[in-house]
Parts: sequence; C-alpha cells; structure tokens
Amino acid sequence: MATKRYVEVYMAGVGGQGMQSVGKLLLEAGHAYYKHAFFMPQYGALMRGELITCSVILSDDPIMTWGSRNPPTAIAMGMEAFRLLDKAVQPGGSLFVDNTLVQEKSQRTDIKAYYIPTTKVASEIGNPMVANMVLLGAYLEATKAIAMEEFEKHLDNIFKGRRGEALLPLNRQALRQGAAIVKQQQKK
Repeated sequence: MATKRYVEVYMAGVGGQGMQSVGKLLLEAGHAYYKHAFFMPQYGALMRGELITCSVILSDDPIMTWGSRNPPTAIAMGMEAFRLLDKAVQPGGSLFVDNTLVQEKSQRTDIKAYYIPTTKVASEIGNPMVANMVLLGAYLEATKAIAMEEFEKHLDNIFKGRRGEALLPLNRQALRQGAAIVKQQQKK
C-alpha cells in the first residue's frame, strides 16, 4: 500500500511581499498532485505593510483541519514573521527564512533552519518582487512537496498572456536560484 502524502506549510511576511500569492500558487499546483488541497489566508485587520499569514495543506486524505498551531514547515519573510514562526514550527520541522531581512538565527536545535538571502538574490536577478519565488524554490527543493519540474510546468499554466509570459522566465529563474541555494546548504 502506498504511503499517504501530507504537506502543511505556514507562511508569514509583510503585506505586499507576496506570501499570499506563493500560497495560492502552491495550492493551485497542489491540486494536480494531491487529492485534496487547502489554502487559508489570514488577513484579519492587517494590510499592506503589516504581518500577513497563510496556511497551505496538501494531502491524499480529506483535510479535516485549517492547519495546526505547530506546523511541520514554515516560511518567514521578515523579522516579525521569523519571531512568530521560529516558536511555532514543530520539533523535527523546517523553517525557511529570508536572511536578507532577518539577521537573527533560530536558537532551536530541534528544527532545520534554512537561511536564504531571497531579497538579495531577487534583486541580483533583476526584480526584488520575486523574492517570494526564491523562497518558494528553496522550500520546494528541501521538502519535495511538489517536484520542481512539475511545479515549473504548472507555472506555464499560470503565467499566460503577454504580461504573464513576460514574467515567466524571471519567476522560473527565481525558483531555480532558491533551489540551488538549498542544495548547497544541504551539502554542508
């Protein structure tokens, strides 16, 4: 009998950094590779420039929760997000941090922390707005939640039309840069 797959990730960043967009992309791609997919944006009274969070769950079994308070994986873009998620990730889990924006390191020894200079890398490849995609590439490479090749195929379906097709190469490059950084970190 095949093992049932289950992926849960909690993401947080400042409104406008694209954490909600990354969550939606992961959800949409997840529909093709899992039987069930769930996305929970959490805006509350928050707005651009304030902390925004979302949860994504991908599963072969029906999803009976909105996500746990202690997710197995988390993505943090910004200091406030890091402070929230560093405490929340369950033991044995993984935390992905944009260390261009967060200079602190997790003091926890029971999680795997990945420090990715996503904002710096995004600026170097031409657009700081794809920092979220660099971090997503790192997450996908480390967790294998969705194979990178399969996720990139999905991007072709998302980025359609003249404007979308113009953004596709940059987003693809950002994903690959994030994945390459994680590969290097895993070799150490």
